[in-house]
Amino acid sequence: AASITATAGAATTGMGRLPQAATSHTARARASLLALTMLVHQSHYFSYCCFLPWIFITVLALPLPLVGAAFALGWVSYCFAPLLFQRFPPGKVFITGHLLVTVALCALYICTHQLLPVLAAWFFSGFGGGTVYCLRDLNSSRGSLATDLDSWENLGHVSGAAIALIAVTASNTPRCAFAVAAILALSTAILGRQAAQPPSTQEVSK
Repeated sequence: AASITATAGAATTGMGRLPQAATSHTARARASLLALTMLVHQSHYFSYCCFLPWIFITVLALPLPLVGAAFALGWVSYCFAPLLFQRFPPGKVFITGHLLVTVALCALYICTHQLLPVLAAWFFSGFGGGTVYCLRDLNSSRGSLATDLDSWENLGHVSGAAIALIAVTASNTPRCAFAVAAILALSTAILGRQAAQPPSTQEVSK
């Protein structure tokens, strides 16, 4: 009888650990998904913003003194994004922002040779790209399971520029960078939808 009781107790303990292990696994998976989302986000942004000065100079024939001002236009909206959207839920802001970027990038692809549409699309894309702060907010909510996003951010800078360079070289079409960036931006929104799932109390406490 004693051995049966002991076996039953051990089984109960083991069963109790299964949900804890599953919860821990889910939390780690979401932390990894945040890292992947950061990588793809940075890849999308640097796959097209690095090419814009070249587009301004060679395609749109902007005078050099105006190239810097045109390039800064997208960074103004990028920097203002946290101030404008911080009161809203970060998950929804991040997804909506990257859907906006996808539309803006499609406009850049279609209107590459038209100055005003390019400037407008570049400006509005900054609002979407600037929602990257949401990933850090979501990461902070993971508690002890927060992941190192800085390394993935840095990797995304390099991978984005490299992907676009390969695509542009292979296609011999500069605006191909915008098509690549649009695909990556949409992928970021899809990944962000999963990564934005709120952690449970058990996950945060792990």
